[in-house]
Amino acid sequence: MRTGTKLGLSLTALFLSLPLMIITGNGYFILLLLVGLPAAILFWFDLGRELRALPAPSRAERALGLAMGVPQVLFGLSCAGIGLILVIWILYNLLIESLPHFRVPSLPGFAVGPMMIVIGLGWARTAFRRVAPQHDSVEQEAPDQDIPD
Repeated sequence: MRTGTKLGLSLTALFLSLPLMIITGNGYFILLLLVGLPAAILFWFDLGRELRALPAPSRAERALGLAMGVPQVLFGLSCAGIGLILVIWILYNLLIESLPHFRVPSLPGFAVGPMMIVIGLGWARTAFRRVAPQHDSVEQEAPDQDIPD
């Protein structure tokens, strides 16, 4: 299935979740929202990457590929910003003044902030990069030829 189709289906699930919850009164349609939102974000990133990787894109495809990189940069920078705020907050509470609602996090709790910073900056850095297209097919190598001595 193509990435554009996957993006369309995830956006459809995202936008239909609230009306289906209201019309049917069934709260289980919130699952469409919980699945559709992250899927739409990730497929958006993938479609932008595919458009930027086209070998000979038209002007519209090139512009759309660059425009689809803008939300990726914003998402990456906000992820890195939130991670930086988490690191600063934990360090403030450990080194300067321990606020009453602060509990010392476990080791994975310390790792969340730096991981968010690294992943967010990685997403922001690769948002407008033009990557070579990846081939799904396995390339066949030429068999080794015996060279007489």
